[in-house]
Amino acid sequence: MNLMLRPTIRTGSARSKVLKLCLASTSVVFGLTKVPLDAVLALWSQVITTDDECKVEIGDDPDSTEFSKKMWFIAEAFIHLGLFSFSEEEAIIAVQLHHDQYIKYGNSIIPEITESNAVDAAARWHGAFVAGYNARLRTIKDSEGQLQDCSRPYALRNIVRHMIQAKIIPKVLEMLKDDRFCRERLTKFGWIEGARMHVGDCQLLASKALESKSATEAETHKVVLSCLKKMSVILSEEPDLADETRVEKAMALHLIGFTQAENNGMNEALTSYKNAMQLMPLPSHPFNIIIMYSQAVVHLIRNDYDKSLKKLKACAKLLKDQTADENGQFTGLQAEIAMLRGDAQFGACDYVSAETSYEEALALVEHASKVDIGTVLFRRARLHQTMGELDQALAALT
Repeated sequence: MNLMLRPTIRTGSARSKVLKLCLASTSVVFGLTKVPLDAVLALWSQVITTDDECKVEIGDDPDSTEFSKKMWFIAEAFIHLGLFSFSEEEAIIAVQLHHDQYIKYGNSIIPEITESNAVDAAARWHGAFVAGYNARLRTIKDSEGQLQDCSRPYALRNIVRHMIQAKIIPKVLEMLKDDRFCRERLTKFGWIEGARMHVGDCQLLASKALESKSATEAETHKVVLSCLKKMSVILSEEPDLADETRVEKAMALHLIGFTQAENNGMNEALTSYKNAMQLMPLPSHPFNIIIMYSQAVVHLIRNDYDKSLKKLKACAKLLKDQTADENGQFTGLQAEIAMLRGDAQFGACDYVSAETSYEEALALVEHASKVDIGTVLFRRARLHQTMGELDQALAALT
């Protein structure tokens, strides 16, 4: 450890680079996130073995026991220097950088330790973590149960994000479509949280593609839909489950359907919503209202006004059967249904009925925010404009 902390390396007068490289890469890849120590060691082992100066400074075979010991020594040095705070949960040691000033310092020394700019260095270091974790995973599998993968929960949650930052997109697509990975996520974190992670990864992938201008918006929609397909299929399965579990699966599947609709996958969204309805244990369950409302929105977008109105009618009936508390917890949803019904009637050229629906929605949002009231008034104004009643349209807007 003394050799690691001293200002010069063992031979010559060049300054030590290893600690600075470890700090900079940790600040870029993990930030202030608490992560398993094994994940940090996986990153360090990879960034050091891919840097010629650091390999000379360490002076050991990366596959040797001595090399592994020195990675631990660096972690101990970080703890003793106050760079790391650490904790232990379920026999797993976790560490995180102690203060955001260390991240600022780590970012500031990037030009000193690498010839790459900060963006390229970040991509390379995220890729180093992915490669380092996969190498450790192979070692664990070869150990036949003697070693434990302490970083697996972290990897299940974050590995795709690191891969996106590393710009290894083909592998990202492969993983998001992988049956085993999707099921492991759902098993570890639950139906809803697992689905939320999957959606988040898909959205991050799309945003990075648009940000880099490597794909058009239409192309990103297709990619996201392809990555959601496997998760939708898994969640649609109907094994013998308890009622509570079926509701959770339906909620997760509804989230997938909502994301599919956001990415212009209307057919896929309707399929997910339909399967979510089939998962629900009771027709009277309140979450059925949300699913049917979402179905109505998609039908409206597809200009299928009759189907949209049919779903909204079912929504209103089920909502009426629910018992609202004294604060009127369903008033907002009632207003949304009335307003959407007006939109469907407007699209079907049933202007008289649309006016009635908008008046109902306006009465329901009377004590709501000005934004909600303005939204309904705008729709009424649009209706009157279409009917040629310009004075009434202006009155609704002023």
